[in-house]
Parts: sequence; structure tokens; C-alpha cells
Amino acid sequence: LQDSVISTVALDSSDALTLFAGGQSLYKSTDGGQSWQAESEGIPGGATVVSVLVDPAEPSRVFAGTDVGLHRSIDSGLPLDSRLRRPPHDDVVHDSDGRTAAILPGISTAGVTRNLCAPQFTVGYPQMDSVIFVVNLSKGAASVRVSVHLPGEDPYSAPLWSTIVEGSGSLVIDGSELFPEGVSEPSTGFVTIEAIGALLAGTIHYRAKDGSFLSALPLVAQPPMPQPPADLVLPHLVSDAQYFTGIAIANARVNQWPVTGTIELYSSAGELIATREFELGSYERLSLLLTEYFPELVGQSIGSGYVRIRADHPVACVALYGASDLSTFSVIPVWSAAD
Repeated sequence: LQDSVISTVALDSSDALTLFAGGQSLYKSTDGGQSWQAESEGIPGGATVVSVLVDPAEPSRVFAGTDVGLHRSIDSGLPLDSRLRRPPHDDVVHDSDGRTAAILPGISTAGVTRNLCAPQFTVGYPQMDSVIFVVNLSKGAASVRVSVHLPGEDPYSAPLWSTIVEGSGSLVIDGSELFPEGVSEPSTGFVTIEAIGALLAGTIHYRAKDGSFLSALPLVAQPPMPQPPADLVLPHLVSDAQYFTGIAIANARVNQWPVTGTIELYSSAGELIATREFELGSYERLSLLLTEYFPELVGQSIGSGYVRIRADHPVACVALYGASDLSTFSVIPVWSAAD
């Protein structure tokens, strides 16, 4: 992939060594990214693969979204054997102009909530921005409040943006809309979204302004009180001179207590290599590269293994993969070990 422009990366949740990447072709790796096979059959000439989904219930079924439509494979991604005239129920999220912007696992209405969180949010960067998509799944209109939490700011006086979303309606928020007067410097933080009298679901999209990459992530549902402990798994790691893994963890709920937990690094054989403790107060966030969480990894080339995050209360968590020059960038959810 060294000379390829990559738009998105997806993992096979049943096999940590199987990866997919999208760009001018659909690429597949079965050895953790050491080598790749390209497949353009079934993709119209000139089209770009902007999103990929591996069906978690049936990993041989792979969807690839392009800027001209949605394609499906029933043979583990290669080749793409059909173009769908209509997306399957609950599997695809489309941009407002009909272009397939991201393919995501369906969001069960049993899992929607009045409180959502985007653990990673950027504003003010010249090369990239964040866009939030929210759906009101209730029949009645809802008041939706969006708060942005940036480092060094009082969490209880965070910028607050609110609007009314009609019943069964949707909302698109460009990150810059939350700061009409701009920001003094580029910042990275997290966003909380709350509805009054309604249930919400949604996604956040991260995109390069020059169109070189697009990645999307389901908004994380914040469970009601009382809150169960967190046990999360990041199933794949990469860290070397070219690529990085980052992990963002946010305590996105107002609690009377801090969240305490551990970040555990394991080899592909299940051996515990390193561990780090953390503590987050209300509305606090920790976002570091893998080599910043574990400095002993600096200079090492890592292409396998996994991370497990345990905390005494729920946290919103996301993993970020990319090239050091940001020519490739993808954001993926962290899996719950309880699921």
C-alpha cells in the first residue's frame, strides 16, 4: 500500500489478522497488514472505495461503499460480486447527497439512548474536520444539546449548542458550526450529545479537507445510572516508523466519583506485556499514541497483539490508526468484551 491513497480501514472481528483497506481498489490482508491483495473487479473505473464493513455476524460478507454506489461480496471481500441498488436494512449510512459516506453495523433500537458521546473530535485544523450525524428515533420532536469538551477548559462551561430535531428527523452538524467565532488554536477533545424526551443514534465522520481520507464511527451510547464496569478490547495494533495506533478514553458522564482503570497490552499469544493505570474525573479525557501509553515500545515494530481496557465505570473509547504523514487515517470503535 506504500504508493496507494487509502480512504478507510476495516477489521474482521473474527480474525485479528484479516484487514481491509479502501482506496482506488479494495485491498485485503490476511497477515496483519504485512502484505495486501488488491481487487478492483466489480468497482466502476475511477470510483474510490470510501468505506468498508465486515459483517460481524457473517465475516464472509463484506460491503464496500464507493462514491458511485454500494457493492457486496459474499466471499470474504474478493471479488466484489454485486452492486446493490438498495442498501440492506440497518447496514449503511449515506451522505445527504446520496453518496455512500460510511458503512456501519446496524444500530439496534434496543441500544439507542438519550446520551451519546464522540470520544474524538477535532476543530480548527487546516487539513481535517469532524462532522456529526444524529437521528431522532422517537416520534415526537426533541431538544438536542451538544457540548464540546476541549483540554484546559472548565468542563461545566463547555460551549453548548442546541436545536430542535423533529420526530424521526435527523441533524447534521459541521464541527465548525459549534464555534461560530472560530478557535484560537487547533484542538482535539470530545463531544457529548443529550436529548430531552427522545432516543438518539448517530455517527461522527472524520474527513480530510482535500478528500484524501474519510472515516466514520458510531457515536458511543452512554448507559443510564447505575453504570456497570467497562471491559473493552482493541483487537489489532500497529506501531512502527510509518504507522501509529492511538487510543482516546473519555469519562463523558457527570459522576460523583472519578473513573479508575487499567490499559493492558497483550501479545498475539495472549501474554501480558505491559500495563498502565489511569484515572479520569468527570468530563476528562486521555488521548495518546500507543508509544506514549507505553514508552518502552518506542523504536519497536509492532504489527500484532491487542489492548484491553478495564475501568470501574463505563468510558467512551475509540482507536485511531494512521500513517505518520496522515496519508492514511481511520477511526474504529473498541469492542466490548461483554458482548
